Amino acid sequence: MPQGVSTPLILKARGMTRSVCVSSLLSSAREARGYIDAGEMMPDHVVGDLLQEALLLPASMGHSATELHLVVDGFPRTAVQ
Repeated sequence: MPQGVSTPLILKARGMTRSVCVSSLLSSAREARGYIDAGEMMPDHVVGDLLQEALLLPASMGHSATELHLVVDGFPRTAVQ
């Protein structure tokens, strides 16, 4: 998953292995494609829903609490978020 320049440095410094890149979530999400193709701003609820789903995925797959530490790259994108 593509990530910002600082993300690998932060992961290494904190001893973490997992990151979520919001721009990658948006570009790969079917529900976001219409906004991207139209060149429109992504509504906050779409970004929030996709991020929430990505954050909850490990817990639903039975990962331990220590594996849930992660870096979220590209969030917040607006003042509301």
